Amino acid sequence: MCRHHGTPILRSTVKSTGVERFGWHLPDISRLVQDWPHDTYPDEGALVAFSELVSALVELPVEDGWLSRNVVQGQVKNCIEERGWLSPNGTVMLNAMAKSFLAFSKPLRILPELSMLPSNLDEATAHVSHLLRPIRTGSHPLRLLLALKWVFQEPEDFVKRYLVPLPACRNQRTDSTGTAPFAGTKRAEHEKHSQVLAMIKKGTSARSAAKVSGVDVGTVMAWAVKAGFCVSRRPKRLKSEVLVLLINDLQRGTGRKEAALQHGVSLATISRVFQSYPSVHAEWKAARDTAARHQARQDWALVVAAYPHIGTTLLRAMSPCAYSWLYRNDRDWLKLHSGSIKVSRPPRTSRVRWDERDTALSAAVQQAVLRLHEQDNGKQLRLWQIFQAVPELKRRLSALHRLVLTKRVLEQALRR
Repeated sequence: MCRHHGTPILRSTVKSTGVERFGWHLPDISRLVQDWPHDTYPDEGALVAFSELVSALVELPVEDGWLSRNVVQGQVKNCIEERGWLSPNGTVMLNAMAKSFLAFSKPLRILPELSMLPSNLDEATAHVSHLLRPIRTGSHPLRLLLALKWVFQEPEDFVKRYLVPLPACRNQRTDSTGTAPFAGTKRAEHEKHSQVLAMIKKGTSARSAAKVSGVDVGTVMAWAVKAGFCVSRRPKRLKSEVLVLLINDLQRGTGRKEAALQHGVSLATISRVFQSYPSVHAEWKAARDTAARHQARQDWALVVAAYPHIGTTLLRAMSPCAYSWLYRNDRDWLKLHSGSIKVSRPPRTSRVRWDERDTALSAAVQQAVLRLHEQDNGKQLRLWQIFQAVPELKRRLSALHRLVLTKRVLEQALRR
């Protein structure tokens, strides 16, 4: 957007193919194009506001001239909390945030550079979730710039916060990625954790500690066991002898539902046993992983032995569960037993539909030639002028022997 006139900037086609690259050019309306469809027009207000934000950030008086992505993300998170998109227990209201971001991005998607913005609620939810996770080095700057424009009404609001951080931001603890977490959520959880352990140390029961701190009883027992305290439990339907048999089956890797049916308990009881005895849960997971590894290896070996010449891609489609499990958990074994697969391929044929490409390209060249003749009053055309009007043609010159119609149109246009 032009900051002086407040109108969209057009793009010049001169030098797009390297022609006249050493020449100086003044703006020529006949060689200017717009990057959005002719039947639509962008929301100038939204684009002007976004351009003002970018200009303000470019002119920001910082030492190295760059914005810190960790600080920017921390300010975005603080603003999200201030706008009420964070519940008292720390849960992020993704649905409300996604609806707001979708409405914000709708008038901006018309530009090619911003076509990656979400077009539906699912894409908006994924986009917003990405903003809340630690920003990676390769993340595009447009993500953060759009996020700033979305949560801050005016550029000055963010600039003031960036240059002079708010007390809430200054006092916040940072996690391992350097970004500030949501204010109060982790601190409150840490305080409850310390309060619960202090009561358990004094001899308070798990149920009483849960009632005082407002935490679930299972969570209190898990915290206590992890800290090394022995928590007494009240057996209801789960008697001591049943508990011993249940633990033995779980240690052998018996499934949750199967163990619950066999011993007459609920799935919630199985979960409580895992919370109360973390070592049992670890042994159960190890036994389940061993059984799953054995089954996946057996299934993959059978498929490879039955069809040794169809290639890994088709084998993967025939046994997707075994392949996905081995790829995630036992990749070295999978590579070792898939490297000897020899694929018998048919002779390679071209997938390009040259007839369709020739028809479309010849039509584009013919329209460009007619337009150039009208502009130049029928003067002799040069090949570079046609390249300028149809940039795709230059890439196809090496395959002109396959493009019979296009070659004929060029010969006629150049009078050869």
